[in-house]
Amino acid sequence: MSGRPLISLALVLVLVSCAGGDATTSAPAATAATQPSTDTTPPSSTTQPPATTAGSTAPATTTTTVTENVELAEGVERIDYLTFAQGAVPVGYSIEGPGSGTASADVMQAIDGSPVPRILVSEATAKTTVEMTFQLPSLTTFDRLAVPQVSEVPGPGTTFFADIEVLGAPDTGAPFVTLATGTLETHASRDEVTELTITASPAVRVVKLRLSGGINIEQDLSHLEFSELVGNGTQDAVDLVDGFTGIWDALLPDIDRSIGFIELVQDGAVVTGCFDGINLVGTVTGNIARLSGVNRSSGVASAYIFGLTSDGALQGVASSNGGPFGFTRSVVAPEGTVTDCSEIPQPEFPLACGSIIHGINFDFNSATLRPESDSVLQQLFEGLQADDAASIVVEGHTSTEGTDEYNLDLSDRRARAVVDDLVRRGIAA
Repeated sequence: MSGRPLISLALVLVLVSCAGGDATTSAPAATAATQPSTDTTPPSSTTQPPATTAGSTAPATTTTTVTENVELAEGVERIDYLTFAQGAVPVGYSIEGPGSGTASADVMQAIDGSPVPRILVSEATAKTTVEMTFQLPSLTTFDRLAVPQVSEVPGPGTTFFADIEVLGAPDTGAPFVTLATGTLETHASRDEVTELTITASPAVRVVKLRLSGGINIEQDLSHLEFSELVGNGTQDAVDLVDGFTGIWDALLPDIDRSIGFIELVQDGAVVTGCFDGINLVGTVTGNIARLSGVNRSSGVASAYIFGLTSDGALQGVASSNGGPFGFTRSVVAPEGTVTDCSEIPQPEFPLACGSIIHGINFDFNSATLRPESDSVLQQLFEGLQADDAASIVVEGHTSTEGTDEYNLDLSDRRARAVVDDLVRRGIAA
């Protein structure tokens, strides 16, 4: 993979809603979705500012690769590959020395895209070390690693971690090398960022974050906080995988107790299925599946980002009812396992009115559609063509990086590019 040329592309979140006729919804609307248009004249596209909270059911735009020397337009920031929205997932954590409380849910804070500090470990001392390990979707070379918002809370019982080391390995089981180090000091304002010292820049797929000590430990046992690890650089492209067909046993984090079965069927870049009374619809980009769900009884919406491990397990993050994303792992179910999916009619057209679509790729910082988006756009076209809605709203969302003004313009141009493609395929303008 590391020998493949790097290309620039980005993935935008597209939401499609329809009004009039007998429009049906085949996927749950995210919290950021538009209301159906009441105008009898179909709009070409509408946009709203991108969702910015980590708890949103509409994850930020995912960029699979970005060139090393790309010239960014004003208002555009580089992609942070160390976020779960980009497909990074936690695979392990440990505590050395005094300390308690760290769990997979706490580890998520280091890659949730939010710089707000939160307590990572309690009853800790200057000798406490916490290690968190994350896996990336493909080989990534970092030229910048940083920590934002190093802040102290009033009171002697809580402080920020002091020493940080970032290590990397090309794959699970391979030896780690130190990528960057730093000693953190309290920031004077929330806008400050501590740049870590890069010591090596190999291509890695596994990243280990090692935190120790505290900036200002004033009592024997303290709470130690951390904000977020930011990583910019380049990431290898990944060919579309076809492994998201099967049945998996979903396990409760940290105790590995079964909480139900997930059944998925992949058709090209589109995935449908069910999990514990939840209908699932989504798309695959490279080796990452992003799905939206709605509970058939309660109507509660959920969102999932899954990757496949070497042994075929699903590993990623999940959010329900707009809540924070948490780590999730599902192992391949025993042969002969059946789910209630066989009793649930799967949508004939999974991408249609009401769809939340992550599998439409654009050139980086551009509204030019990538060729690999063709299968997703064709399935969306077929679904919309089968619907008799009087109007269709296509809404584009960019990432939270960059200014709102720049992103609003880019999301509008990308939504219009999708509209133009659908019209070219045969949807009435």
